[in-house]
Amino acid sequence: MDWSQFLAIVSTLIGWSFILTRQVLQRMDRLVDSSQRQQVAITDEFIAHLRAMLDRTDHWHERLELTLMELQESLWSLRQMLHEWAIAHPEVEDADRYARRCEAQDTAWK
Repeated sequence: MDWSQFLAIVSTLIGWSFILTRQVLQRMDRLVDSSQRQQVAITDEFIAHLRAMLDRTDHWHERLELTLMELQESLWSLRQMLHEWAIAHPEVEDADRYARRCEAQDTAWK
């Protein structure tokens, strides 16, 4: 084998290595592009999921707030009714006065 044949073989091998390297790099570029698209899709889907959760949380918070306001109104109404009833029925002791009277009786018996 003379030098010209050797150079032809080496140049052919170098040419093939460049071609294969270019193909590998193109495939890697396609894989990177594909993974970036998947990453964007997953990120968008996750953001949409978080927004949906926030919307549900906001809706739940509003419902809870309305329920608490209704409960507060009911409790104020009940308090007002009890106050009016206590004024209308002064002969009935309230719990605090009853407890004090019982303590006084217990002390007197001892």
